[in-house]
Amino acid sequence: MKKEEKLIAYLKQEEELIINEYVHKFYKSTKESEPITDGIVDIEKYLKSKYRICWVLKEPYDEGDGTGGGWSLTDRLAAEDFSPGKGQTWRPMIYVTHSLLNNFIPWNKMKEKDAAEIADALKHIALINIGKMPGFPKSNDKDLIEKYKSCKPLLHWQLKVYDPQIIIFGYTFDYFKEDLNIEDNEIKKPNDNIHYVVKNNKIYLHAYHPAQMEISREDYVQSIINVVKANIDSINKT
Repeated sequence: MKKEEKLIAYLKQEEELIINEYVHKFYKSTKESEPITDGIVDIEKYLKSKYRICWVLKEPYDEGDGTGGGWSLTDRLAAEDFSPGKGQTWRPMIYVTHSLLNNFIPWNKMKEKDAAEIADALKHIALINIGKMPGFPKSNDKDLIEKYKSCKPLLHWQLKVYDPQIIIFGYTFDYFKEDLNIEDNEIKKPNDNIHYVVKNNKIYLHAYHPAQMEISREDYVQSIINVVKANIDSINKT
């Protein structure tokens, strides 16, 4: 078996363990809600991508009132008939990911494209949510702190197994920073839109949540592209 085939088989096995042994056993289903699983959308595409990219977000939601679930985010994103082009969260993620995997196409060269046209980019990512149960459209920071603490071993196991080179934290960096052994003096702050750290052959980006309304979509997307492009030589393709 070739090295690539072994790695694919390993990741598939680990994904099954994460979902079946950890998520579904740790997060107890109720009459109102069940876990919404995350992970690598398409393992082969993820491994064959120019860079391994992981987005780390807060928590999924289904019905908007903390109920629902029982489905897989990665299955939805991998589905051929699923078009996330209109989603407030998905559109910026599509533009950023498409750019990073295609020689850092600038925003002004992408904005004329409808995100649905390039939504295939999301099949190349890993996606980790801090919370695995359905949440609310607006997350509560105190609740997320507790969810992070309780789920920390699983979250860091996901990061270890997926081994991404570019990690984009959607306003979730502060939850992970201490456990990633990142010191404040290592964090670079080119502007208020984005902070970042280059460490251990990885680029960690502290960005707004992709559904944010603080800055324009152009500034959000281009800020991430600029940082990664400027630091891409610091990471090694392994």
